[in-house]
Amino acid sequence: QYGRRINISDDSMNVTIIGNFDVTDRSVNPNFQKTGEWYDYFSGDTIIVVDTQAPILLAPGEFHIYTDVKLETPDIKASIEEAPTTKEATYLLEQNYPNPFNTQTAIKYELTQTVDVRLEIFNLLGQRVRTLVNYKQTAGQYQPIWDGLTDDGRCAVSGLYLYRLQAGNFAQTRKMLLLR
Repeated sequence: QYGRRINISDDSMNVTIIGNFDVTDRSVNPNFQKTGEWYDYFSGDTIIVVDTQAPILLAPGEFHIYTDVKLETPDIKASIEEAPTTKEATYLLEQNYPNPFNTQTAIKYELTQTVDVRLEIFNLLGQRVRTLVNYKQTAGQYQPIWDGLTDDGRCAVSGLYLYRLQAGNFAQTRKMLLLR
């Protein structure tokens, strides 16, 4: 049921593709178009087909592309290893916890490299209520606590607030609810 095949025929070459899409070993009938030598495209191995209907046992997720014309075997490993690798900075800003909160809440975020970080709290009018972080931080996980106070030490009123993390070129905003 989960063993599949595709047969492609052309004047220049025949191709048979077989695969096992099950989670257990499965025999697949390749239904080769003819007997004779066939070549595994990825490994370059040659098989001799004497019975076009003889099943081939495949492991879960295994697949093969067979051709009746010898093709140059691709150097997949070299292609992968030689591909340029650029480590993009990715950051993560999580939902504060607890939310809603009464006296304090934790705002967790993760940095993948050293960067200037700014974590601010805003009311719904866009006015900054509190700056929790405003300095360079190294890669790692952080969890500053907002105690519900404004920058000048007053208790923030109940309501919906936005917190915004800016780390280098990354910026993300989330909502939180303060209930007094």
